[in-house]
Amino acid sequence: MSIIRDAAKSVLSSLFKSKPKEREVYMVSSRPATAETGQFFSNLEERVYKTVPLEKLEKLYHLDFLTFRIVNDYIDSMIGPGFILEGDKRVIKKLYDWAEEVGLTSIMEEIIRDNFLAGNAWVELGYNEMGNDISKLQMINPKFIDYIRDESTQFVKRNPKTSEIIGFKRIRSLEFQDVEWRKDKIIVGGNTVSKFTSSQDGRDRIAHFKLWGLGESYLGSTPLEAAYRQAILRLNVSRNVGESAYRSEGLIITVGDELMIPSNDQLDKIVEEFRNVESNTIFGFKSKPPVKIDRMPSPDLKDREKLLYYYADAFSCGMGKPLCLLMEPTERGRSGVEEKGIEFEYKIESLQKRLATQIRDKLFYRYMKAHGIPLDKLKKVIFKSYMSSVKLAKARRIATLARMGLIRYDPELEKKLRQLEDLPISGLDEIIEDWKKTGKLPETQPKPEKDIRVRLQELEDRLDINEK
Repeated sequence: MSIIRDAAKSVLSSLFKSKPKEREVYMVSSRPATAETGQFFSNLEERVYKTVPLEKLEKLYHLDFLTFRIVNDYIDSMIGPGFILEGDKRVIKKLYDWAEEVGLTSIMEEIIRDNFLAGNAWVELGYNEMGNDISKLQMINPKFIDYIRDESTQFVKRNPKTSEIIGFKRIRSLEFQDVEWRKDKIIVGGNTVSKFTSSQDGRDRIAHFKLWGLGESYLGSTPLEAAYRQAILRLNVSRNVGESAYRSEGLIITVGDELMIPSNDQLDKIVEEFRNVESNTIFGFKSKPPVKIDRMPSPDLKDREKLLYYYADAFSCGMGKPLCLLMEPTERGRSGVEEKGIEFEYKIESLQKRLATQIRDKLFYRYMKAHGIPLDKLKKVIFKSYMSSVKLAKARRIATLARMGLIRYDPELEKKLRQLEDLPISGLDEIIEDWKKTGKLPETQPKPEKDIRVRLQELEDRLDINEK
């Protein structure tokens, strides 16, 4: 008994004095906490709340179908419908042309993808030598760029007088040298390669985008990190289920018995004959050892299937898109799908608003600043929506306001509605200018729709006349 006690003490001592390396263990203590147990559970907590490296999030995106699908659904829903610029028509046309030249749509798609994978997206603006034009936009890998930080505290360095950030830094890699973008200069590999006057700002060369943040932190966060554990657990269960199903019904070939033990050559020959077995294949063996054939039992996957859907549902919840919009559960109904779809659409609309403000301030405004265009010439960037429920709800609200006489027809309203519905708008600018000068509406204006109560009353009057 003393040997068993010593062995048990040795095992407990190794548990409480060393950090778990591979597997995460969850334990409930049935005795008062001591210094050793407190240290043990603090290690477990640190393990659970450890941040996930960007490399693992990228690998999950490449290997997990659910992660890939959700991230790309967000990209398609946010960027796919396009955007509208509001402001001076001549400036707007110039901005549309510039957006087409630099491939802004594809850049915005990459901004969304990097925000999900890294929590941050970084775009380098390619100014010309004179600093009066931006001819190119290029994404920067989030793993290699950050704000310039204090080496001792790792806090973002700021100007003590103005509280402005000092700048940005791309760390050295196999292909690049260290680069710093500061207000008055750009430093490459320790050497100043560009200097700027007061009219330019070297920090404008870098645009940082984030959709989710935390307090005063300059860097953003990603919902994929919070849902990472659920994804890994689901993938492990999925692999287990797949292997169990794949190996079920496999053949078990028993050769020989207690009276006759086959040689290795006899066993290999029989196994080789069964490698390409088909249901209509007939085998004949000329050998003394008896051959017995059975099949591997088929496992009951019901409970593990529930686990798969649970972890998939938990992961989808963390990512913000309901699972019922992605997969068809086998044991659940479709109740509430429409409501969840509408809720997801409003999440998309909220993210579009956050992105639109940053696109305006960090891309369009900097282009306008380089060309000497007043910033008030661009008022808004608005992302459109192709989601039926959102568009239908907006159309109903506008129609209700029009019927109640709370909004009236004018060419600017018509142009905005046409843009939202992807309808032609050519010729409306001239009509708008004429309307602003003369105050006269075009003769082709549609008649306002009557209120539903008026229409019902007219219908009742007609019925009364017909009856008489």
